[in-house]
Amino acid sequence: MADQRQIWWLWRLTNERLSKWALALLSGRRYTIRLQPEGTGTHSPLTRLIQVNPQLFPEQPVDVQFRLTQGLLAHECGHAWFTCDWPDQSENILQELANILEDERAPRST
Repeated sequence: MADQRQIWWLWRLTNERLSKWALALLSGRRYTIRLQPEGTGTHSPLTRLIQVNPQLFPEQPVDVQFRLTQGLLAHECGHAWFTCDWPDQSENILQELANILEDERAPRST
């Protein structure tokens, strides 16, 4: 039997709950929400995709992993709300810099 801490996010109802929660944060902005066990989290305004990794904290209990995943989703939804004029993917260094600055600015604007 698989360790429940590794697969909790694959449960359809849990996945739907997190997706619907993130879509509610987006207040009508049309995005696809995806949970994938890779990377950290991304917001792509061009493809209208928000993706987060629900397995970043494998040693934590499932309820803590769930709340941390909500935090990642909220962070990426914040990018959807407040990050404008995102640099093109080909401008990788500029894109990374814009992300760092936006991550720093976001908590100060609330």
